[in-house]
Amino acid sequence: SLLTRVNLCAQALGWVAIAAGFSVMAGWWLDVPLLVSLIPGQQEVRANTAVANGLAGLSLVGVTRCWPRWVPGVAAALVLLIGTVTVIEYLLSTPWSGFDNLLVDPADVMETVSPNSPGTSNSGRMGANVALNVVLLGIAGILLVLGRAPNSRQALSAVVNSVAIIALLGYLLGVPVLYGHTAFAGIGMAPATAVVQLAVGIGFLLALPQGGWAEVFASPFAGGRIARVWIPLTLVANSVGLVVTMRVIEHPELGEQLGVSVSFLLVIAVLLALATRM
Repeated sequence: SLLTRVNLCAQALGWVAIAAGFSVMAGWWLDVPLLVSLIPGQQEVRANTAVANGLAGLSLVGVTRCWPRWVPGVAAALVLLIGTVTVIEYLLSTPWSGFDNLLVDPADVMETVSPNSPGTSNSGRMGANVALNVVLLGIAGILLVLGRAPNSRQALSAVVNSVAIIALLGYLLGVPVLYGHTAFAGIGMAPATAVVQLAVGIGFLLALPQGGWAEVFASPFAGGRIARVWIPLTLVANSVGLVVTMRVIEHPELGEQLGVSVSFLLVIAVLLALATRM
């Protein structure tokens, strides 16, 4: 059925996150820079970010495959813990914390860093925008495991998707502040992190689509077709249009860049509202 296919899609996205997390950690431990960044020449994925993304994928797969509830539950709780500790570090303006380097030695972080990676005084710490997404993924995962508040879980997933999309647009448009570099102490969201968190966010949005406003994606009626087909097409069309435009003309001021990104996301929201009404 259509519901089954949507759920399988969510499960596949969870496996992508697990594979990416495993690959990055293998890269750190085996000193393979390509695995650490996943995208040649780009910023490396922090070790704690990779673990959090992988655990988020594990919670998604565990629920969609009907594993014992404690497995995805523990995974989601660990995701929330990692994100919460990092957010607290930012709130307290902690310059360094052993928590950031539990998995990888600080010297290895600086040795493996790619040439294009923004410098940072917090060698193993994920960016603030990444930490925010990790917290939201942890909460969404717990709600998914408990089978409660589908609207809230899907709303959290939508925020995660928005942050990841804006980060990717920042890389495509060459605007560092959009992926968190200039704004957050020089620690930006790596391109691979943005891709993985977007995948997990979409997975949480589609998982168990029998409830909440995202149920429209699994609808066999016209609204479901609009949501499944036209929203992704609009996403791609707007992204291509923005990239082409910003590459041809000079970059405008930051406010204009953010305004374009926000208007782009509003277009998606309007189409989703239309699909839900239909």
